[in-house]
Amino acid sequence: PKDPEQWADPDGDGLANLVEYFMGLSPVDGASEAGMVMDVGTPGQVSMQYRRSKLIQGVAGGMKWRNSLMDGEWSADMVTDELVTDHGDYETRRATAPVQEGETKKFMRLEVWEE
Repeated sequence: PKDPEQWADPDGDGLANLVEYFMGLSPVDGASEAGMVMDVGTPGQVSMQYRRSKLIQGVAGGMKWRNSLMDGEWSADMVTDELVTDHGDYETRRATAPVQEGETKKFMRLEVWEE
């Protein structure tokens, strides 16, 4: 069973405690900036930049995609992940997924889990 405390959001910023830990943000500071940015400039792919702490233990995460927000499984298939900038205690990363022939939409989200 999931620990309800890890999914709590005491600072009300819309990010669960576990996600804030993964990103190296404060779970009690609602002004923390998650820094997730969608890159839309390259034809044939969709990318998102996100923050990952280099100090975390026991937690992992990554970007997943799907073509509909209403249904379907989130997938990590064909997602590449690369370092953009090293900030010392955390890094900015870019996850990219190709847009396949016939796809009209592609959504991405960050998933975080305990290891």
